[in-house]
Amino acid sequence: ELRSQYLRYINELNLNEDDAGALATNPALNTLFNAALEHFTKAQPLANWMINELAGELKERSVKDLSFGGQEIAKLVELIDKQTISSKIAKTVFAHMLKHGGDPQDIVEEKGLEQISDPKVLRPIIEELIAQHPNEAAAYRQGQKKRLGFFVGKVMAKTEGKANPQLVNTLLTDALSESAE
Repeated sequence: ELRSQYLRYINELNLNEDDAGALATNPALNTLFNAALEHFTKAQPLANWMINELAGELKERSVKDLSFGGQEIAKLVELIDKQTISSKIAKTVFAHMLKHGGDPQDIVEEKGLEQISDPKVLRPIIEELIAQHPNEAAAYRQGQKKRLGFFVGKVMAKTEGKANPQLVNTLLTDALSESAE
């Protein structure tokens, strides 16, 4: 049974041997992973979440103690996959699920945790921050590329961590280059 699960994870789901082994040899993770797969078919992101986030929690409690199951985990991973939330926000949602259970989508909506992935919303914030910090902007233009991190941090703080980090990087790079010309 264990071996067949392991081989299925590698051959059918294309997981690497470490992930396949971690899932196949942990009965609780194995059960939840298979349940989650019924609701979200991208095996690798699911496996990552199970192994990196859930496995640690199951050291302290059994699956019976969880107030959610595979379906909720699938929904959480799907929200990250669709970029509705960042993986950082997902940890907040997951912590809430561990305490109170609930549907990840509902938690995200109730707490207003949706990731901001709209350039129209982020550009004015970025322009304002660049205007507020002319020295850092100048330093960036003079080749101190690490200053980008300063601005990313400011945008994340201003959006309470909800801005899409990849998009923020792109928009900041563009904005800092434009205003130099």
